[in-house]
Amino acid sequence: MKTTRSTGRQGEEAACRYLIEQGYRIVARNLYFSHNEIDIIAEDEDFLVFVEVKSRRRPADVPDRYGRPANAVSDKKQKSILKAATEYLRQTPTSKRPRIDVIEVYLEGRDKTDIRHIRNAFYA
Repeated sequence: MKTTRSTGRQGEEAACRYLIEQGYRIVARNLYFSHNEIDIIAEDEDFLVFVEVKSRRRPADVPDRYGRPANAVSDKKQKSILKAATEYLRQTPTSKRPRIDVIEVYLEGRDKTDIRHIRNAFYA
Protein backbone atom coordinates (compact mmCIF):
# COMPACT_ATOMS: atom_id res chain seq x y z
CA MET A 1 0.00 0.00 0.00
CA LYS A 2 1.27 3.44 -0.91
CA THR A 3 1.86 5.97 1.82
CA THR A 4 0.57 9.53 1.85
CA ARG A 5 4.15 10.75 1.60
CA SER A 6 4.91 8.67 -1.51
CA THR A 7 1.62 9.78 -3.08
CA GLY A 8 2.59 13.40 -2.43
CA ARG A 9 6.06 12.88 -3.87
CA GLN A 10 4.65 11.23 -6.99
CA GLY A 11 2.13 14.04 -7.34
CA GLU A 12 4.84 16.71 -7.13
CA GLU A 13 6.92 14.89 -9.76
CA ALA A 14 3.89 14.73 -12.07
CA ALA A 15 3.13 18.41 -11.44
CA CYS A 16 6.70 19.40 -12.34
CA ARG A 17 6.56 17.37 -15.57
CA TYR A 18 3.23 19.02 -16.41
CA LEU A 19 4.55 22.53 -15.74
CA ILE A 20 7.63 21.93 -17.89
CA GLU A 21 5.41 20.61 -20.70
CA GLN A 22 3.36 23.82 -20.40
CA GLY A 23 6.47 25.97 -20.86
CA TYR A 24 7.30 26.79 -17.25
CA ARG A 25 10.78 26.60 -15.77
CA ILE A 26 11.07 25.04 -12.33
CA VAL A 27 12.91 27.47 -10.05
CA ALA A 28 12.77 25.54 -6.77
CA ARG A 29 11.01 22.72 -4.97
CA ASN A 30 10.07 22.07 -1.37
CA LEU A 31 11.32 25.35 0.07
CA TYR A 32 10.75 26.06 3.74
CA PHE A 33 10.60 29.44 5.40
CA SER A 34 10.23 28.84 9.11
CA HIS A 35 7.46 26.21 9.17
CA ASN A 36 5.90 27.39 5.90
CA GLU A 37 6.49 25.32 2.77
CA ILE A 38 6.17 25.99 -0.93
CA ASP A 39 5.89 22.80 -3.00
CA ILE A 40 7.05 24.26 -6.32
CA ILE A 41 8.17 27.64 -7.57
CA ALA A 42 7.99 27.96 -11.35
CA GLU A 43 8.16 30.79 -13.83
CA ASP A 44 7.10 31.67 -17.32
CA GLU A 45 7.71 34.88 -19.23
CA ASP A 46 5.36 36.95 -17.07
CA PHE A 47 4.77 35.19 -13.75
CA LEU A 48 6.61 33.73 -10.81
CA VAL A 49 4.23 31.00 -9.69
CA PHE A 50 4.02 29.49 -6.22
CA VAL A 51 2.40 26.09 -6.61
CA GLU A 52 0.66 23.98 -3.99
CA VAL A 53 0.27 20.38 -5.14
CA LYS A 54 -2.53 18.16 -3.84
CA SER A 55 -2.60 14.54 -4.92
CA ARG A 56 -5.07 11.68 -4.75
CA ARG A 57 -4.57 8.06 -5.72
CA ARG A 58 -7.74 7.59 -7.77
CA PRO A 59 -9.28 8.62 -11.09
CA ALA A 60 -10.48 12.23 -11.30
CA ASP A 61 -14.03 11.17 -12.18
CA VAL A 62 -14.46 8.98 -9.08
CA PRO A 63 -16.02 10.93 -6.19
CA ASP A 64 -13.93 11.28 -3.05
CA ARG A 65 -15.49 11.58 0.38
CA TYR A 66 -13.10 14.48 1.08
CA GLY A 67 -13.99 16.40 -2.09
CA ARG A 68 -11.53 17.67 -4.65
CA PRO A 69 -7.88 17.83 -3.63
CA ALA A 70 -7.90 21.65 -3.82
CA ASN A 71 -10.47 21.62 -1.00
CA ALA A 72 -7.62 20.50 1.28
CA VAL A 73 -6.00 23.93 0.91
CA SER A 74 -7.55 25.36 4.04
CA ASP A 75 -7.46 28.99 5.14
CA LYS A 76 -4.60 28.08 7.47
CA LYS A 77 -2.66 26.47 4.60
CA GLN A 78 -3.32 29.49 2.38
CA LYS A 79 -1.88 31.81 5.04
CA SER A 80 1.16 29.55 5.35
CA ILE A 81 1.75 29.62 1.59
CA LEU A 82 1.33 33.41 1.53
CA LYS A 83 3.89 33.82 4.33
CA ALA A 84 6.39 31.59 2.54
CA ALA A 85 5.82 33.35 -0.81
CA THR A 86 6.22 36.76 0.82
CA GLU A 87 9.47 35.70 2.44
CA TYR A 88 10.76 34.22 -0.82
CA LEU A 89 9.99 37.48 -2.65
CA ARG A 90 11.67 39.49 0.11
CA GLN A 91 14.83 37.41 -0.25
CA THR A 92 14.67 37.03 -4.04
CA PRO A 93 13.22 40.15 -5.69
CA THR A 94 11.84 39.76 -9.21
CA SER A 95 10.16 41.89 -11.83
CA LYS A 96 7.70 39.09 -12.59
CA ARG A 97 4.20 39.17 -11.22
CA PRO A 98 3.64 36.64 -8.42
CA ARG A 99 0.77 34.18 -8.61
CA ILE A 100 -0.40 31.30 -6.44
CA ASP A 101 -1.73 28.19 -8.17
CA VAL A 102 -2.97 24.83 -7.00
CA ILE A 103 -2.34 21.72 -9.06
CA GLU A 104 -4.55 18.72 -8.40
CA VAL A 105 -2.92 15.43 -9.36
CA TYR A 106 -4.97 12.26 -9.68
CA LEU A 107 -2.71 9.20 -9.80
CA GLU A 108 -4.83 6.75 -11.75
CA GLY A 109 -2.48 3.87 -12.22
CA ARG A 110 1.12 2.95 -12.62
CA ASP A 111 1.85 5.52 -15.33
CA LYS A 112 -1.40 7.44 -15.77
CA THR A 113 -2.14 10.79 -14.17
CA ASP A 114 -4.85 13.38 -14.59
CA ILE A 115 -3.86 16.94 -13.73
CA ARG A 116 -6.03 19.97 -13.07
CA HIS A 117 -4.26 23.31 -12.90
CA ILE A 118 -6.06 26.02 -10.95
CA ARG A 119 -4.45 29.37 -11.75
CA ASN A 120 -4.86 32.23 -9.26
CA ALA A 121 -6.26 29.74 -6.76
CA PHE A 122 -6.36 32.41 -4.08
CA TYR A 123 -5.12 35.96 -3.59
CA ALA A 124 -3.01 37.82 -1.09
